[in-house]
Amino acid sequence: MQGSDHAHSTHAPPRRFAWVAGSLFVAFGPAFAPTLLGKVFACAQAAMVFLLAELHFVALRRPRLAA
Repeated sequence: MQGSDHAHSTHAPPRRFAWVAGSLFVAFGPAFAPTLLGKVFACAQAAMVFLLAELHFVALRRPRLAA
């Protein structure tokens, strides 16, 4: 990636980790009362977003190969 695309992508993992925290808050926080299915869905979504964020974070830290 070059230019502003790269700058945008470096901010994606923190936003995704915030999404995970928000999903868990919706599932278990005091503001909402989801059903069991809603809790399972929110936790599954949080797990997938966490996995993608972690993969993105690891990929950003890898040394770049010269083209």
